[in-house]
Amino acid sequence: MGDLLKRTHISAISIALRGIICPLLLCSATLFGMSAQDSLYKQRCEALDLPILYIVTQDSVMPTYTVIEPPPGCDGLGITDNEKLPARMVIVLANDTIYDSGEYKKDTSGLTIKVRGNTTAAADSVTGKKPYKLKLQQKKDLLFRDNESVYADKDWVLLRIGICMTMVGNMANRAMGMDWTPEQQPVFVFLNDDFRGVYLLSENIKRNTKCRVNISKTGYLFEFDAYWWNSEYFLESQYRYNYTLKYPDLKDTVPEQIEYLTNHIQTVEAYYNTPDVLDSVIDIPSYARWLWVHDIIGSKDGCGSNMFLIKNDETTDSKQAMICTWDFDGSFAQKAQWSSVHNRWWFKDFFDLPQRQFVKEYIRMYDAMVPEVFDSLVNEIDTLIAAPLMVTLDSAFVLESRRWKNEKPAHTQFQKLADYLTARKPVIDSLINEIKDDYVDVETSLPQEVHFAPRKECQAPQEYSAYDILGRPVSQARRGEIIIIRGNDGSVKKTYVK
Repeated sequence: MGDLLKRTHISAISIALRGIICPLLLCSATLFGMSAQDSLYKQRCEALDLPILYIVTQDSVMPTYTVIEPPPGCDGLGITDNEKLPARMVIVLANDTIYDSGEYKKDTSGLTIKVRGNTTAAADSVTGKKPYKLKLQQKKDLLFRDNESVYADKDWVLLRIGICMTMVGNMANRAMGMDWTPEQQPVFVFLNDDFRGVYLLSENIKRNTKCRVNISKTGYLFEFDAYWWNSEYFLESQYRYNYTLKYPDLKDTVPEQIEYLTNHIQTVEAYYNTPDVLDSVIDIPSYARWLWVHDIIGSKDGCGSNMFLIKNDETTDSKQAMICTWDFDGSFAQKAQWSSVHNRWWFKDFFDLPQRQFVKEYIRMYDAMVPEVFDSLVNEIDTLIAAPLMVTLDSAFVLESRRWKNEKPAHTQFQKLADYLTARKPVIDSLINEIKDDYVDVETSLPQEVHFAPRKECQAPQEYSAYDILGRPVSQARRGEIIIIRGNDGSVKKTYVK
């Protein structure tokens, strides 16, 4: 994030000329379509040390789309018919032009812009602040990391809300060692001379073996998607949602690939519900890290926590993995509970069965790193609050508040997130101890196999009674269940039925 801001100071001549240049810009902007209010925003943005994205579509048309309701039983609002408009983009930093896409010419110059997202785009669909997707016609690293051969890409997104939460969420993703964390940069955006406020300019989740999702050409990137119903094509799941394909593009697939991925998903989901075989089909540490990120930051939106999965190729050596966390709008919300995703989807099955391979890795990961992650995140936030960038963000959020809403100062938001993490740490300590108490002794519980027989008056009484985890007597136990054994001597033990 900070690389873009590591630049040389503006020359004394440029500083001296700024008082002359700005009134001229104000005058010309007003003459050629920018309102006096937007011109004032422009002046104030240029005085701050943040990049400004000036995007102008052909004929200055604003991107449009249609809001659609979900089918019965499905979640969220969706959008459709979101038109892709040709445009030109210029990026300015302190009156220096650092990028110019040129006018739109397919595969040669310029870019296209469209509204992205679902519920976030549908909310206040007429005049509100929208998230956008940018597609350059020529690859470029819009974060200017001094290594164009590695970071250049055509696809970028502008995220509109939860900027501070997203920045800290990505800190957590990185601290927990997920394979990839998208790089992002706060920016100002003007679209057709309309000041749209502060955004996060971000890498998106796509295959790019150099700097984003590193999978082979024969691999797959797919999403367990709450908005599967708004997709051109989806792959069915035993869970409430279904999967949508991100790579390869649907138009580039052949039937054999769809058949392979369908069979793969069905196999993996069957293994989700079969004890002691998970390690053969999924990369367990990636699943545990992903869940830990959300448990650490207390995500409450179990439906909106985007779940991206990869399979590197079609060989049996390639295990399904979770690639990174994404979408932190509902984070830093849970008080005394696990994140909502902890008790949803396959994770609920992992803890209910229990899936001993997953639970052991989850506990091991806590013991090895999670307490230190809390401390490192708080320290990283404290460092950020004390950095010069925070003064710039505070000023930027003042402009954001005037344009859209009463946005609290950036340093206040970051301090609140640090305080949350400090209070969250003992909560997690207590919650993980409950898991340890429930599952860490499963393998050594007595007995490993339990046989039940109907009592007969001529039989000697059993030496124990069996109950399920709700305390109800059971006469037969199924494989994979946890039961409670109460001996006639008063002893109580939990056991896992193989």
